[in-house]
Amino acid sequence: MLNTKVKNIKIQETIKLNNILEYEFWISKALIELENGNFKNILFRFINNDKIKESVYCYWNICMENFLNNTQQINTNNSKVVITQEENTEYKNAISIKLCDKTEREKYYETKVYLVNIVKYLTDSNIDLLNEYKEYKNKILLIGITS
Repeated sequence: MLNTKVKNIKIQETIKLNNILEYEFWISKALIELENGNFKNILFRFINNDKIKESVYCYWNICMENFLNNTQQINTNNSKVVITQEENTEYKNAISIKLCDKTEREKYYETKVYLVNIVKYLTDSNIDLLNEYKEYKNKILLIGITS
């Protein structure tokens, strides 16, 4: 997905995590138009390098809040979360997070999370935009794509 060319990005809203008071977490939601004419919803945010697990946890909770509010009730006692590392490169890590029944035969919900080290990529590529991104030196871009 991240190798796809984006034609247009329209930021729609900022979503705040509501159900866990210990975390002040928000994420931006955008509709992207791909070069091939398809549209995808993404969630994104720059996060601190030392907060990756916490941020993915908060992202997943936001996804579950929205999913459970917009679907018929599922028996969460009879379901489990499956996390799979899909890709690990110098600039990007990708994981898949699924909510499925305990046998993993029926998938209720799935999201892909990409953790992109934009600053390292710009530095290694000698791209001029580095000065604009230097405030993100210790940050990773979290991109979530829901199915």
